Amino acid sequence: MKYPKKNKNGEHIQVHSSVSLIKGSNGQRIGVVSSNRDITQRKLAEKVLIESEQRFERIVNATNDAIYDWCFETNSVWRNDGSSLMFGYNTNEIIGDSNWWEERIHPDDRERIVTSIHHFINSNKNQWVGEYLFAKADGTIEASSTWGAFTGQTNEQWRREGWLELLHPEDKHRVVKEWQAVIKEDVLFTTEYRVKDINREWRWHIVRAVPLRNDKIYGWVGMNIDITEQKQAEFDIQRLNNELEQRVIERTTQLELANKELEAFSYSVSHDLRAPLRHITGYANIVQEDHGDKLDTAGNEVLDIIINSALKMRNLIDDLLEFSRMGRKGMEKTTVNMHEMAKDVSDELLAQEKDRVIHLKLGPLKIAEADYQMIRQVWVNLISNAIRYRDTHKTLSFIDIEVNVSKTMSITIKDNGIGIDNKNLSKIFEMFYRGSEISEGAGLGLYIAKEAVAKLNGKIVLESICGKGTKFVIIIPNRVSEPQELST
Repeated sequence: MKYPKKNKNGEHIQVHSSVSLIKGSNGQRIGVVSSNRDITQRKLAEKVLIESEQRFERIVNATNDAIYDWCFETNSVWRNDGSSLMFGYNTNEIIGDSNWWEERIHPDDRERIVTSIHHFINSNKNQWVGEYLFAKADGTIEASSTWGAFTGQTNEQWRREGWLELLHPEDKHRVVKEWQAVIKEDVLFTTEYRVKDINREWRWHIVRAVPLRNDKIYGWVGMNIDITEQKQAEFDIQRLNNELEQRVIERTTQLELANKELEAFSYSVSHDLRAPLRHITGYANIVQEDHGDKLDTAGNEVLDIIINSALKMRNLIDDLLEFSRMGRKGMEKTTVNMHEMAKDVSDELLAQEKDRVIHLKLGPLKIAEADYQMIRQVWVNLISNAIRYRDTHKTLSFIDIEVNVSKTMSITIKDNGIGIDNKNLSKIFEMFYRGSEISEGAGLGLYIAKEAVAKLNGKIVLESICGKGTKFVIIIPNRVSEPQELST
């Protein structure tokens, strides 16, 4: 009887117990004799052996090659799953003895192969190699997978010419150098090369081999695996990558050309369209100032329409140019003094609004890291948006600006303007969207601000109540390790 038990140290051990009855002179049972033996080490050894056998079985079943283990004493044969895959027999059809194998050898080869095997068993040789035809489950004949069967090279040719003669000319020199290095350094030989098969086609093989030494090399043990399909897949991937790289180069060249054309167009827009607009507004202002008293009310209204339309056209051109620059511009992060930037932008914009009374409040402003031009454009577009859409019915219009910096930079711009209707909130950042009748621009200001923030890997959040005001919050990653607050 075998069961676990604790020893004096409290450890569990495996015990084998044997109990025998003791009988008296009259045949009555008067007691028992028990012997106990510690078999812990034996059980551990059995466990290790079982695990080793399971590991071996998993390894040999992982290959598609046919592998078998033949026990001479019992004439039993164990075969791996690769045997079933290669020859098409179900596991139940494969009988575990050598007779099953012998019966399926082609009649022309059977006697020769069986005799050769028996000679090998009775000799002192360590390895047997043979070539023969074997019957598959579907009745077709499969050649035994050996070097000769694969290449068509006979043993005599192999001894005379050597295996290197079948290698691709582009691989031979490299393989010879690797082979010689293995002989010299006594390491694993592993390489890939192309070899000509029996159909005279080049097939890729991966090879691993180790030399057998006894003062000198007397043999080799190794394996060849056909990896032609794998190499073809690698070549196809490499070809596709090369084609992709070429396409990227071509597309990049096309993009650079398009950018140059866009820059030329931008220059044309800036120069050729702005000049006529300046003439229109300039001459309209001269007429209004010098001859306005001679015109009736309708005439002055027409002049106002001309001037305002020209200004709107100028704003549209400016927005389109800024949009064009934003799309081409790369990132150039630097340390930005947010106080100076907010003050400069606000002063510049408020100076253009002489007839509008707006109170500007700058809260805590700090140093942060950002692309200077992009973050400045965000300031310009959002502050100008707050100025443009002030509520004229309120006694005091205000814009509150605050910047908080830690691992992220948070910019808050809040106003008490006319606000945005809830039905328009989802559209307000769309290109060319104009959410109010008093819009003077092309509907690109907030779109450009959103794109600039996106390029800075940030996000922009909008809160607005119609008639009460709007709050924009911009959150951008920041890398300044010690944020420094600036006095306002």
